[in-house]
Amino acid sequence: MNSLDKDELALLAPELKSLINDGFEKKRKKNLTAILENRIAEYTADHTESLSATLTPEELALELYRGMLNELKEHHIFQWATHYNDVVSFIFKDLCNREQAIKQSHLDSLSVLFYEHAKEICERGTEFSSRKGVEPTIIQSKALGGFLKFLLLAIQPYLRLREKASNVSEVKLTWGVCSSIVHGVVKGYATVLGWKTLLSNSGWVHALGFLKGSDAITLLNEAADAVGENHCFSTIVPMLMAFELIIDKTHDIGYLTPSLSRVVSGNPPFLEVTLTPALGVNPYEVIISCFFSENLHGRWDLERALNANPIACLACLDKDVGDWVAQHEKSVVVDVSGVMSDATHAHDTAALIVSKIEDWLTSSVKLVMQGSLTRNYAKDFPLEDPNHRQMYMVERYTVKQLLESIASKTGIHLWCSVRRSGKTTAALNFGDKSNSSLVIFQTMDNMRHQPQHTIFAERIEDALANGAPIPRDFFESLVNECQISTTYGDLDGAKRIFIIDEYESLFGKIAAMSRRDEDLRHLVCLPLLSQMVSFATRNLIVFMGQRPDAHYILSAQNQLSPLVQQLDFPLFAHQESAPDSEFVELIKRVLSQKLQFEVSFADAVYEETSGHPYLTVNLLIDLCDWLIEQRALESKIKLDRSIFELFAQQRLAAPVLRNSKYYSFFAHMLSEYLSEDARRTDPWLYCVASVLRQIVKQHPKVLQCSMIKYRQIVEEATFGLTIPRDQLLSSAVMANFLKTERGIVKPGIKLMARIAGTN
Repeated sequence: MNSLDKDELALLAPELKSLINDGFEKKRKKNLTAILENRIAEYTADHTESLSATLTPEELALELYRGMLNELKEHHIFQWATHYNDVVSFIFKDLCNREQAIKQSHLDSLSVLFYEHAKEICERGTEFSSRKGVEPTIIQSKALGGFLKFLLLAIQPYLRLREKASNVSEVKLTWGVCSSIVHGVVKGYATVLGWKTLLSNSGWVHALGFLKGSDAITLLNEAADAVGENHCFSTIVPMLMAFELIIDKTHDIGYLTPSLSRVVSGNPPFLEVTLTPALGVNPYEVIISCFFSENLHGRWDLERALNANPIACLACLDKDVGDWVAQHEKSVVVDVSGVMSDATHAHDTAALIVSKIEDWLTSSVKLVMQGSLTRNYAKDFPLEDPNHRQMYMVERYTVKQLLESIASKTGIHLWCSVRRSGKTTAALNFGDKSNSSLVIFQTMDNMRHQPQHTIFAERIEDALANGAPIPRDFFESLVNECQISTTYGDLDGAKRIFIIDEYESLFGKIAAMSRRDEDLRHLVCLPLLSQMVSFATRNLIVFMGQRPDAHYILSAQNQLSPLVQQLDFPLFAHQESAPDSEFVELIKRVLSQKLQFEVSFADAVYEETSGHPYLTVNLLIDLCDWLIEQRALESKIKLDRSIFELFAQQRLAAPVLRNSKYYSFFAHMLSEYLSEDARRTDPWLYCVASVLRQIVKQHPKVLQCSMIKYRQIVEEATFGLTIPRDQLLSSAVMANFLKTERGIVKPGIKLMARIAGTN
C-alpha cells in the first residue's frame, strides 16, 4: 500500500479491503485500514480538489469515476483487457462496497458518464480509421468488435459479484450498476454508428438481457424513434419490465435476477434470458425467450424456441402462426404485436408475464427442488457461440505468461496444439493485454463477420491469383494495412507481434500454387517468405495451427523454415488438489452453481482431458446426461472422484465411445487423420494419430508405453515417410498430442487417445 502509486492503489482498493477484513486480527486490521483510507483520500483529493465541499460522497465518487474514464480516453483508449477492465471492475466494486444506499439518480448519472465516454471513443476510433483510409465495412466491423468488448466488461463483474453477494440489497445494486453501464455504452455507440447499424447485427443483443426494465424503456424507445418499427421494444421491453416487477416482489433467497442471456442463432434469431436465484444454490430457473428482429411467419421457428421449455415466449405473430398458437393452446406464447412502442401496453404485457412466472413458481419450485435432475446444465455453456462464450472466460495466467515471455522477442514462433484448444480465443485477447507491443491478429480462416481479421488472407490469395511480381515492400505494407484495420494508434517504432492463425492454409496455398505455376515460385512465393524473414528481424511473427510441419515447403530455397521456433501452447492449467486453478474455474463456469463438486472430481476430469476446453465441456455434458439417466437427486448431487470413475467405466469404455454422440467432432477428425489420404496429404497428423491409436489398442488399461515400444509403433507408422521419430515425439509433446515422463510415452489427452482407439 505504501509502495504503489496512488492511481494503481485506487484500482486495487476493493481487493485490498477484502484481504484486510478477512486476513487480519482486529488491531492490525484497524491499522491497515487507516493506511489504505488515508492514501485513497489523497488520491480522491487529487482528483476532486477543485470541487465544492458541499458535494455528497456519491457525487464525489461520480467525479472520481469521470476522472478515471477521462484518463482511459486520453492515455489508454481501447485497451480493454487491461486498463478498461481495471477501471470498470473498480467502479463496480466501489459502488457495491458502499454501505449507504445508492439512489437511482446516481445510477442514472453513472449511465450518462458511460454514454459520454462510449460516444467519444467510438467517434475517435471511427475518425482514426477513416483518416487512415480503412474501408467503411471494416471500420464498422472494427467498431462493433470494440463495442462487444466494452459490453462484456459491464456484464462480467455483475456475474462474478452476483455469485458472491450475501443479501438482496447487494444483488439489486450489482444488477443496477450493470444495467446503467450497459445502457450508457449502447446509447453511446448507437449515437455514433446509428441504431440501424446496431440492430442489423444481433451479436450484441444478448447484453440487453441484463438491463432493468426501466432502462430498457428509454433505450429501446430511442431505437424505435430512430428506425421506425422496432420489434425490440415490443418483445424485449415487456420481458425486462416483467423481470423488474417479479424481482420487486421477492425479498429472500429466492430473489431472481438474470444469470444467462444469449442470442440463439437462426432465421430469425431469438433472445433467451434465464433468471435464477441470486442467493443460495436453489436449482430452479425461469426462462423467457423473445423474437426481436421481425414478425414470426413460421411455427417451426416458434417450436425451436419452445424446445427449451420457457415460461413465456414473446413474438409478433402473423395471422397463420397466431391461428396455430390458438388452435394448439400454446399458452406460453405471448403475441406482442399490439405493443408497438407504447409503454402502457408494454407494462400490461409485463404484468401478464409476471402472472405466468408466479404461477410456475407456485406449482413447480418444490417439485423441482425435491426431484431428480432433469436439466443438463453443461449444455448451457456456449461452446459454439464465440460472443456468448466471452461471458464465461476464465482468466488464464498460463496464457498471460506466454505473452509476457514473447513480448520482448523477435523472430518467428510456432504455436501448435490440438484442434479446439483455445488458441484463437487466446490470440484475439493478446492485443488488449500487451502494452509494450502492437499485436495484430489475422486468420486464414473464413471469418466473414469480422472482415478486419481476414485482410491478410485476401491479399495473399489476390497476389497468388494475379501472378505478378510482388513489390519489395509487399509484406511490410500488408502488415501496415492489417494494423490500421484492427488496432488504434500509430505507436511509431513499437515492436509488432503479427499473429497468423490457421497458418497451415497459408503454406498450403503457397505450395499448391507454386506447383501449379512454376513462375509463381520466383515471382510471389519465395519473395514473400524472404520478406517475412526480413520483417521478423525487427518484429515477431507467430504462426498458430495444429501441424508443426506445415511451413516445410519449397525446401531448396526456403529461408523461413530454419528460423521457426516451436513453443509449448498451454491448455487449462491445474495442480492436484488445487481448489482455484484455471481448470477448476472452467468446470465452475460449465456446471454453474447448480452442480457442486469436490476438488477430487476436478483432479479426475483433468487426468482425462488434460485441460482441453472443448473435450472437457463435452465430457461434462455426457456426465450430466448420465446423471439424469441415473435419476440422481439434484439437491443431493456432490460430484467427486468416485462418481467420475463410475461414469468413466460406463461411458468412456471403447464400445460405448465408438457410438457416442458427445465426441463426434473428434471422432470424425481422428478418423480423417488415420485415413490413407491423410498419410499422403498430412503425414505428421497421420503418424501422431496412429501412435495414439496403437498405444490405446496395445495398452488399453494403462494408456502408456515404454520408449522402446514407442519406437516400434512409430517406425511402423512412418514407414515410407520422411518423418524422424524423435522429431515427431518432441513436436507432438509441444502440440499437446503426447507426453513423456521417465522413459514413458503417454497420450497428451487421454480422452482423445481413447477416441482414436475406436477407429
